[in-house]
Amino acid sequence: MEKELVFEVLAEGGSLRIERNYTGENNGFDYFPNHNETDFTESGLDVNESNVFDNFYEPFEIINSKYPWYNLHLSFVDEDFREYVADELVEKLNEKSIFKLPKKELLEEKLNSEFKIIEKPEIGGLQNISVKSLIKVTEHEYQEFYDDYAKDIGQKFKLKGSYEMWTEEQPYILRNMEVINDKNSFEFIGNIEVSGNTIILKDENKQISFVLPSDKYFVSAEPAFVIREWSVFMRY
Repeated sequence: MEKELVFEVLAEGGSLRIERNYTGENNGFDYFPNHNETDFTESGLDVNESNVFDNFYEPFEIINSKYPWYNLHLSFVDEDFREYVADELVEKLNEKSIFKLPKKELLEEKLNSEFKIIEKPEIGGLQNISVKSLIKVTEHEYQEFYDDYAKDIGQKFKLKGSYEMWTEEQPYILRNMEVINDKNSFEFIGNIEVSGNTIILKDENKQISFVLPSDKYFVSAEPAFVIREWSVFMRY
């Protein structure tokens, strides 16, 4: 019975393929890794037509573990194994920290998928922390006098009320306003902990560096370090 092609990589002077042969309803398929002409690695792939497997995964693992097949011309992958091959490729790229994929478009076409490099924060990692003290501003509201006595003594306005507010930015116009404290800002690398109404900033050695009241400071943070890794999205 003629063998059916399920995986093939082409290179100058040779090819690398996995074929299968249907052995019956009870036995399923036999899988045959095969390469010709070109020795795909310094030590060779050590696969030939005499190797027979009862699944696709073992012969593919031989190929995947010994040679960067993804840098060659991927010619064909059977649709039953495209998702598996794509997942194994992503695992290998991330394991070896490979971020250049010259044949990316071809791989996406043959595997019916999309490969992307995703950046995500390092779990439990340090953070770039920005600390800004909130500014207490008291605004005074006045109303105009209309009675004759006030006009006679030259008093045009009287205090109607005062209002306090906390703001991140100092007002540019301080008319009828009183700034109670000065702005204080700084940057810090470490980690944040919150205990009740207290913000605790710890350095990279987990030692306490700052203890701040949460109602007096605005604190923002972003990961100091991110992890870059490949992800694959199948096109169904």
